[in-house]
Amino acid sequence: MRHSRTLAVVSLISLAHVHAEDAWKSLWNGRDLSEWSTWLDRPDPASEVPCLPKGPDGRYQEAVGSGRDPLRVFTVVEVDGQKAIRISGEVFGELRSHESLQNYRLRLQFKWGNLKWAPRNRPETPRDSGLLYHVHSAPGAEGRTWARSIELQIQERDVGDLYAIGAEISVKSTARKDGERKIFDYDPQGEFHVFSQVPGQDGRCVKQPDNEKPNGEWNSVEIVCYGDDILHLVNGKVVMRLHGPRQIDQPDRPPVTAGPIILQSEGAEIFYRNVEYRPITALPPELVTAPAETPAAEDAPPVMGSKIFDWAQLPVRSSARGELRQVCRAATATLDELECHVTTLKVGEQAHPPHQHPDEELIIVKEGTVESLVNGELKTVGPGSVIFQAANQPHSIRNAGDTPAIYHVIKWNSPGMLKKKP
Repeated sequence: MRHSRTLAVVSLISLAHVHAEDAWKSLWNGRDLSEWSTWLDRPDPASEVPCLPKGPDGRYQEAVGSGRDPLRVFTVVEVDGQKAIRISGEVFGELRSHESLQNYRLRLQFKWGNLKWAPRNRPETPRDSGLLYHVHSAPGAEGRTWARSIELQIQERDVGDLYAIGAEISVKSTARKDGERKIFDYDPQGEFHVFSQVPGQDGRCVKQPDNEKPNGEWNSVEIVCYGDDILHLVNGKVVMRLHGPRQIDQPDRPPVTAGPIILQSEGAEIFYRNVEYRPITALPPELVTAPAETPAAEDAPPVMGSKIFDWAQLPVRSSARGELRQVCRAATATLDELECHVTTLKVGEQAHPPHQHPDEELIIVKEGTVESLVNGELKTVGPGSVIFQAANQPHSIRNAGDTPAIYHVIKWNSPGMLKKKP
């Protein structure tokens, strides 16, 4: 009898554990933001922020930073009879969960508000936010607005898209042409392509199919993460399967399969509610039609041939500091990688703090005046000037003039260099 009772107790404990593992848990308590942290970048000059200094040009000189929210970008309100997180979008920034997640399903609902803010306040500009997961860098680190992570895009007409932000991940996809641009669509029957949002690449893969509801309705999104495999769902439908997320800022590019999540503030008012997750021990079979194949590590990247990059067709990525036009990042007949991008820096802005890397690079100043750190000294040069930065030498560049500065950056990796990179 004693053994029977013991067995019964053990069975009850095991059953309770399984039920606890299967239950959905709230990542947001529905009352306040005490289990989340905030970070905000430099506001647009049109925003009035008490105690944040402006320079002679009227622009803010520093980010708002962590734990400060003078404009109440992140608040809790009631929408449609239920508590929701309101993100005003007035300043670019993040709302980051304290909890780090691994092997889980996470779902939430969102609905667009009416407000839009500079620099994304033009009528034709889609409302934008995002769900970042597998986050693996600190707020504002490396001068970045968005932390290194994988993003399920939340933007009008693009909900479910991938952006690999300062990281890399593989997705089966098929390329199509949009003018001179190449766009990749998720295709379960396609080949694996590696996506990474770095200079010269936008790191984007377009979801398929489009399952987004119209503006004014609540949409639901879900991510399912188990080991190296990830699913993006929009309103209950799988719109992308991803594989092999990796860090690109660490030696040997290790896998990244855990981390907190971030809800973005990116120029548009948005409401989030019912943010919840549950641990899993496998990908749900009802969501998976076939096992994901592993991309072949030995697959060589395609070699870029002769081509023209039309300025009007270059994809543009805007930030509080200016703009980046991505030209190319590809292997050539003589190089493992040739990378080129064009940066536009606003007055007084710095592209990044002093840093160094194994790549050699040329900077060609097209317009404006820049101050560059070369051999430990700051030098100021104007249009037509060429700056060479040697490998592993600390360098930086800042707009030192009174008009926007535009410059081309060309970097390359000789055969074998990519394998030696940390």
